[in-house]
Amino acid sequence: LQGALQRTAAGEVLVASDAAVAGPDGTTVDLSVSAALVPSDTGTAHLLLVVADVTEQRRTQLQLHQSQRLESLGLMAGAVAHDYNNLLTVVLGYTDLVLRRLGPEHPSRPDLLAVAQAGDQARLLTDHLLTLSQHRVVQFEPVDPSEVIGSLEQMLRRLVSSNDIVLDCTASRFAGQVMADRGQLEQILLNLVVNARDALPDGGTITIATFPAAMPATGGPAVVIEFADTGVGMPEAVAARCFEPFFTTRPRGEGTGLGLATVNAVVTQTGGEITVRSRPGLGTTFRILLPATESLRVSEPVEHHAQGGTETVLLTEDDPAVRAFTSAVLEANGYTVVPAASGQDAIDLLERTAPDLLLTDVVLPGMNGVELSRRVTDLRPEIHVLLMSGFAEDASLNGRLDEVSFLPKPFSPDALLRAVRATIDEPVVQGSKR
Repeated sequence: LQGALQRTAAGEVLVASDAAVAGPDGTTVDLSVSAALVPSDTGTAHLLLVVADVTEQRRTQLQLHQSQRLESLGLMAGAVAHDYNNLLTVVLGYTDLVLRRLGPEHPSRPDLLAVAQAGDQARLLTDHLLTLSQHRVVQFEPVDPSEVIGSLEQMLRRLVSSNDIVLDCTASRFAGQVMADRGQLEQILLNLVVNARDALPDGGTITIATFPAAMPATGGPAVVIEFADTGVGMPEAVAARCFEPFFTTRPRGEGTGLGLATVNAVVTQTGGEITVRSRPGLGTTFRILLPATESLRVSEPVEHHAQGGTETVLLTEDDPAVRAFTSAVLEANGYTVVPAASGQDAIDLLERTAPDLLLTDVVLPGMNGVELSRRVTDLRPEIHVLLMSGFAEDASLNGRLDEVSFLPKPFSPDALLRAVRATIDEPVVQGSKR
């Protein structure tokens, strides 16, 4: 304000500038300041000063900028995700197979484990990009957050075990179910625990709790997932930006700035809200509020052992390396594989074979996998269908995931075998999963 007055007094006809000041409650207020000398009939000049609160306007502009940035990010992620995840399927898949053949004391085992770890990090980075840009294929189902926390507890403890950190999940009890993608919910847990671990360089406590609540806007039932740590905390300016994509306070090369942004994107996509409370030296608490669902689903024991079979699989995959790897895994476990490089090849082979399962990539040259699956089930209603893809536009899968099973790329040999076995074992009913 003082600068605008000085410039006006120096002879400038109109001066406009921006300023940021602390409001009565301590929050930052953005101001637009305009000053002008207005001559009067008496020959003297009057100062016209206009001060406007543009906080909401700046916030809207920032949101628009972030939206445009994410749209560009989505185009980039979509352009590379399919081919990139095909490469990761081959790299991680064959690494897994070789690790199984080597004994635990083999001198090359640590090197292969390093390859697998790097591949997993690359997979997570791609998944973050697809989640942020809303190009990740999601499958919503009733999920119990407390059950997910319990299933991941041992893994989460391993993540923090070397940092003198206590992980307390005792307050995570059944509080209701939410409609969510289980994989995305697991991703939220991992990201927030890693974020809390990095905020505890000298050790401390991470507490995860779940409890029932109500959605503020509707008053409907909700489930709260709360993460609290006793770490270093964040200043207000950092906490205000912690959900921005690519924002990080870590040294260059030590963070992508996508972890909390991905958490925010998943929560928003699930219809929920996330807030953060933090003060330097007093730790940080993230509070996630998700709408509860009345469609209860009884948790069933998960069979972790990958089983083979003797059925025939019509495998449609245009990438030769992925096709060879998938065929090798299936044939090594008793299945008969009929490979096809395109949708039309699969239709032609259907006339000469009697497959029990169509396993097809979604992105194919010419006829895509969704169209192929519809044509195959029209011709052979008894055939089961399992779609796989590293990236698929929502439009191509619109409505189809309610009818068929889906296997995301990259996948491990065990994940492939479990998905194939589960799909074949599920009865074929018109209008349901086949």
